[in-house]
Amino acid sequence: MFNFNRKGDSEFYDLFLESAQFFYQGSLLMDEVMVDHRKADIKVKEINEIEHKADRVNDRIIDKLNQTFITP
Repeated sequence: MFNFNRKGDSEFYDLFLESAQFFYQGSLLMDEVMVDHRKADIKVKEINEIEHKADRVNDRIIDKLNQTFITP
């Protein structure tokens, strides 16, 4: 009867999935740092790269949210 899955909502889910994958990758790298702190310099650089990629995805989420009509 009702279809609450509006067109374009899947893009939000795709962006959330991409964001979650970056979070997961960062947590794996952080775990490697905790296991072997000698790798910290290299891993911190990789974590920063992932963080920047995740920030861009979050910016896209915010932009899409600002363009989406949300009923009160």
